[in-house]
Amino acid sequence: MNQHLINSIMEAFQEIVPQDISIAISDCEQYFYYRPSNEIDLKIHPGDAIQAGTTTYQTLQTKQKTMSSIDKHVIGTTYFGISYPIYEDDQLSGCITFILPKNQINLPSLFNRAYN
Repeated sequence: MNQHLINSIMEAFQEIVPQDISIAISDCEQYFYYRPSNEIDLKIHPGDAIQAGTTTYQTLQTKQKTMSSIDKHVIGTTYFGISYPIYEDDQLSGCITFILPKNQINLPSLFNRAYN
């Protein structure tokens, strides 16, 4: 994916995605963008491999939107993830994952509308 395009997209997300939600963007093998929130930090770095059991991994496997609660034993932190596949020319090229603290009760309506 084009880094300039990702940066432009992330500038727009800064205005609509609350600061207590972390954002991870990956290709099909590794992360290349991560913005931790003030609530949760999964300690992801660009170049880190996508671990089995994460919301990102689930989305890449199913090629569909995924919402899941992830236990601490998977990546070291409990979280709730919402992940969307990214396609380029009808080919899965990665995904974007929104990471929320598991104890956050009210999911933003942005995600509820987009997921349904």
